[in-house]
Amino acid sequence: MRSAAGSLAGEVGPGGVTVNSLSPGSVRGPRMDRNFRLTAEPTGCTVEEAEHAFASRAALGRLVEEDEVARALVAMLAMPGLCGADIDLSAGMIAPA
Repeated sequence: MRSAAGSLAGEVGPGGVTVNSLSPGSVRGPRMDRNFRLTAEPTGCTVEEAEHAFASRAALGRLVEEDEVARALVAMLAMPGLCGADIDLSAGMIAPA
């Protein structure tokens, strides 16, 4: 199955336009901190335990950091031949079944 970036790149690429997408997974920050607090409160676990349980679903066992997203974007912009790509920046996160 072709990604949305790949489909659009196929349409506009002949005109010299590049299309790519960056798909970060769960990024450490205020939104995820709030989610961990909301998960911890009703279950009686600590915020740290809630974060650990969530992050353990990722192949790397951690969340993505904000600066990793910024560095990935800069790297993508520095590759003029990159076209039709979707970069998965999720630390290998697996969605629950």
